Amino acid sequence: MIAIDAITPTSEQASFCYARSEMRGNWHVSGEAAFFALAAWLVGGGCGGTADAGQASNTGPSTQTLVDELCADFREAACGDAQDEQQCLVDLAEEQDLAVAEGCQTRLDAYLKCATAGTIGCSAIEGEPLEPEVDSQCSELHATFWECVTRVPAECGVGYGAGADGVSCGVTCPEFSSKCQGPSQFGPLECICETGPHAGTTFAASDCSRGLIMATGHTCS
Repeated sequence: MIAIDAITPTSEQASFCYARSEMRGNWHVSGEAAFFALAAWLVGGGCGGTADAGQASNTGPSTQTLVDELCADFREAACGDAQDEQQCLVDLAEEQDLAVAEGCQTRLDAYLKCATAGTIGCSAIEGEPLEPEVDSQCSELHATFWECVTRVPAECGVGYGAGADGVSCGVTCPEFSSKCQGPSQFGPLECICETGPHAGTTFAASDCSRGLIMATGHTCS
């Protein structure tokens, strides 16, 4: 097992841009860097990751109505089909659960309203087929939602290092940081809050991607 101290926020650390194929639920490792570009998941400014201050707005369409409309738009896109619609429904069901659990419903609704108002385009990760994609003008709203869910702000970075016997990875933020180690980037990982208000607290993470980020934000911040 490589030493956890091997993580350094150098070229293998990215400004906190998760790379997630918009609305697809797929997480992609870019080279050796365990960071993800969630269509600007944490690129938008202004959200500190706090939950919604009040109750979800009851004006306009319901969340489920917006979800159904957006996923129907995925099916009707030039590159879309029924499978894209179904995957969209699955992904957004997960996001709805997270929004309720973390108190981030109004942020999710704001993103969905933007997504349904815009045009669904098509894009592809290199070597993969075209897939429906929400208008990039909504990326900042999606970033704000995920900041709220993860409690990890946009200025954070993810570090990753591989060794002969395992991997180490962690999150580095101005106010807190974590370091983890395990047999592979897919976990399981043993972690510790290295700095911040909960420095010294140990915890587990499922992987060096969303699992690491969620666990760090909820334990170390």
